[in-house]
Amino acid sequence: MSVAESFNVSDYQRVKHLAELDLDYQELQAEFEDLTRLATSIAGTETSFVNLIGAHYQWTVSGDDKVKSVLREETVCTYAIQESEFLKIPRLDQDPRFSDKDFVKGENGLKFYLGIPLRMNNEAAVGALCVISKNETELSSIQIDQLRIIAGEIVKRLELKLLLKRSEKKVEKAVKIKERLAHDIRGPIGGIVQLLEIAQEVIDSKDEVLEILTMARSSGKDLLILAEDILNETIEDHKQKEKNFTLGSFKEKLLSLYKPQAQSKGVQFSVNFTGEQADMFSKKGLLPISGNLISNAIKFTPPEGSVSVCLKIEKKNDKKELIIIVSDTGLGMSKEQLDQLTIGEFALNEVVSKKGTEGEKGFGLGLRLVMDLVNEMNGTLEASSTLGTGTTITARLPL
Repeated sequence: MSVAESFNVSDYQRVKHLAELDLDYQELQAEFEDLTRLATSIAGTETSFVNLIGAHYQWTVSGDDKVKSVLREETVCTYAIQESEFLKIPRLDQDPRFSDKDFVKGENGLKFYLGIPLRMNNEAAVGALCVISKNETELSSIQIDQLRIIAGEIVKRLELKLLLKRSEKKVEKAVKIKERLAHDIRGPIGGIVQLLEIAQEVIDSKDEVLEILTMARSSGKDLLILAEDILNETIEDHKQKEKNFTLGSFKEKLLSLYKPQAQSKGVQFSVNFTGEQADMFSKKGLLPISGNLISNAIKFTPPEGSVSVCLKIEKKNDKKELIIIVSDTGLGMSKEQLDQLTIGEFALNEVVSKKGTEGEKGFGLGLRLVMDLVNEMNGTLEASSTLGTGTTITARLPL
């Protein structure tokens, strides 16, 4: 892994916007399939894709048989997201940016491309809707307008997902307030019940007073039980809603998403876990954190090297932590780079570019994004590294 990469603030904000969506790319295939098929029909091209562009990779989430990823510097859509309206390239094979790419060579090489940025809230372009063809193609202004409408529908669906994510956060805040109220109620009521029990023991006068004290004691106990029920119900309901991953399912998700990246570079990739298979936890924020750590490790690991992930849950003082350990046999970091990461000091204007082992372009986004996301989850990030040997980064996230 490497800290030293070029940094573009606007691109970072775009990638962080995508991370906030917290998407499982494999779940988007069916959701956008109707729109990509419609785009293909309107354009009259062989196919169309919905591509989302992260810190290191472009993810094709619809328009193909399965989710695929490719280094973003190898894609056309990475240029399309920089446009305000759309990017049209009549002949990819004659464009100096792409003429040496494998996808334009040979009889089946691509020629025509039109990509429309998926700009959320009229700001961050998280990806592009593109139509491509092996033949020279001419689209009318009406066809392009219709494709822009489809792109707008994709954006609306993504914005709805973001709205739901933000609403969930508000619900979580309301749940915490409710829990706090239940705790606040339980203490005083418990004290009242204890006082009444003491009073009942020392009073031996009028029957009326004893009856009132007995009723008050009974009511106090009922309120205490109610507060306990509210507290337990709130916690259990909240936990049930958030149970999305086990260690086993998290492992399989990481393998399915990132093993193809490693294989395409000739890097061995493995994921293992220790602990109870039945333990369940929220998947919120885990894919952006683990995905960027893994992609960064693959990028800075040479062919025939290895990247491994270890997942485990540790208990400390009745609290649980999910631990994600990503290790590689890559380039490693200098002491200066390691200190920069360990102490969390990441000056936006002081990060310089460093390419991957196969010349992959550095965008300076991956580790910076991970640090911010881990901090937002009140977690910690630890790193150890030796130049020329490899790096191990450990994320500890409270559950």
